[in-house]
Amino acid sequence: MKKVNLIILLVLLTSCSNLKKNNDSNQKESAMIAKNTFLSCPNDGICQVEKLENKNIIIKQDDLNGIYYHTEDNNNFSIIKFTYTRNTEKEIQDNSYVEEIIFQIQNDAATLNLLDSELETVNMLFGKHCFCKGEAGYYKVANGRLDIKKENNQYHLKFDFQISATSHVVKTIDVVIK
Repeated sequence: MKKVNLIILLVLLTSCSNLKKNNDSNQKESAMIAKNTFLSCPNDGICQVEKLENKNIIIKQDDLNGIYYHTEDNNNFSIIKFTYTRNTEKEIQDNSYVEEIIFQIQNDAATLNLLDSELETVNMLFGKHCFCKGEAGYYKVANGRLDIKKENNQYHLKFDFQISATSHVVKTIDVVIK
C-alpha cells in the first residue's frame, strides 16, 4: 500500500511541475507579443507577429499544385510571420479562422521597399486556415506594397496587399517589431 501511495504522490508532483513550466512558457509568449505594437489589426480578432532569426523559407508544391513551405537554418535571413486569429465561439466545431503572412528578410537589410512582383524575392506567402472548402491553403503574394525600416533594433513594417484568388480579412499590416 505504501508503494501505491508513493507512486501517486510522485505522479502528482510531476504533474504540478509540468503545469508550472507551461505557465512560464505562456507568460514568455505573452511578453513577446506585448513587445510588438500593432498600428492596425481587425477589431474582431487577435494579431501576433514573430521574428524567427537565422531562418529562411523554402516554398514547395505538392502533386495537386498546392503550395506549402518549410524553414531551414540560414544565418543570412530571418523570417517574419504575422498571424490574425478571428475571435470565435469555442462551442462551435470547425469555427476557427486564421490568416497568416510569412516572408523572409535579409539580416543585414536596414530598409526594404517592394512592390507587386518584387514580393517574390522575399518568398512571401499568404495562408488561410479555416473550414472553407476550396479556399484554405497557401497563396503566393504578387499584389502589394511592403515597406520595412529598421531603426534602434526594431522594425517598422507596413504592408498593403490583395489576394485575388481568395477572400481575406487582413488587407493592411502596420506593426513595430521590437
